[in-house]
Amino acid sequence: QTAIGVQMVGHDTAAGKDYSRDMRAPSGHGARRGDFPMMISHQGHRTGSNMLLSGAGMMGHDAGKENGFAMMRQRSGGRGVVLERTETTGTCSITGLKPGNPHWTNQDNYVSLDSFWGKSSSRSLYAVFDGHGEYGHLVSAKCREEMPERIGANNLDFHLAFEEAQEDFKACEIDCSCSGATAVVVLLEWQPGGPTMTIANCGDSRAVLARVVNRSVTSVLLTKDHKPDRPDERRRILQMGGKVGARQVLVGHGPAGAISMPVGPARIWYTCRGETMGLAMSRSLGDLVAHRSGGSHEPEITRRALQPEDAFLLLATDGVWDVLDAKSAVDMVFEVMVEAREHAGVEKKRTMAMNEAMAAVDWRKVDWDAEAAAQRICTTARRRWESLSAMVDDITCTVVKL
Repeated sequence: QTAIGVQMVGHDTAAGKDYSRDMRAPSGHGARRGDFPMMISHQGHRTGSNMLLSGAGMMGHDAGKENGFAMMRQRSGGRGVVLERTETTGTCSITGLKPGNPHWTNQDNYVSLDSFWGKSSSRSLYAVFDGHGEYGHLVSAKCREEMPERIGANNLDFHLAFEEAQEDFKACEIDCSCSGATAVVVLLEWQPGGPTMTIANCGDSRAVLARVVNRSVTSVLLTKDHKPDRPDERRRILQMGGKVGARQVLVGHGPAGAISMPVGPARIWYTCRGETMGLAMSRSLGDLVAHRSGGSHEPEITRRALQPEDAFLLLATDGVWDVLDAKSAVDMVFEVMVEAREHAGVEKKRTMAMNEAMAAVDWRKVDWDAEAAAQRICTTARRRWESLSAMVDDITCTVVKL
């Protein structure tokens, strides 16, 4: 599955993100684009079709299926917008805006596999990847192309799959010195003992579960952001000799010398090719130099049983979460569900309280549009970005019906 998106190494000011390090090398310098013809994403177009079909075959997918890698129903939703749906999911991805770079490539990528690892599989796999750095678009695309197969080939062991992926980034043609990608991956397994969910998180993309409890919808965070100032992450970084701190901005001079103040988030500071750089997350795939200063590719794994009241999942990059909280995003999906019930005649009055609208146990019986829900979240996030800054992050969200 493909989408597109970016988050650069240095980011976040009060008004938005600072991508001053985004100086993408011309083709032929650093990572050689010609070496990765199937992994270069083009907004609004299906990409890597041969590789995806090959991957589908290895995972037991029929090339004619409508789900998963084999048949991608990806289409343009307007300039810079990609929309895609499967039987149980909907995804929206919107390319960011970077002043001075009119040809910006969205470096977010995603995977939506309703049937994973076998033709009659009882498993589903969903993921979002948020690239950053000069070649982050290639890193996230490589994750998209290879991570599902790595997970399956390693008997669903996420630790081994991520370790294998990181080792490959050390040897592949992509220059991952200062480029990488975050990853959040969710595996659903439908078993006789009950459905379960495994979440693997590496970075600051997030997964959120929505539950219908006591006639209302609530949000449950399934991941914790890996930030350099998170106490356990800071300890590891410092133990490895790394440095953690916010960017310092000179604001004046006093009797004792220069006066500076911290701006933006905490970062792992490191030197690459003679330049001091800062990474605003503490775990990622790639980022080879930052990992020598305390960064990690190790995913944080959590498992939980799905309950009857669990309604849907959200997987999204930080382009969503930097401007929307989990409850707001869940409420937007909930609105789409209520509108579908009204259209089906289940609810006659739009003025009925939303929590009452989902009170009945038949809330699953009315079909609703997960793609429309994902698009509502992303377009709302985009408007909020534009109200804050001329710099707009790439935005991607996948909504999964449970």
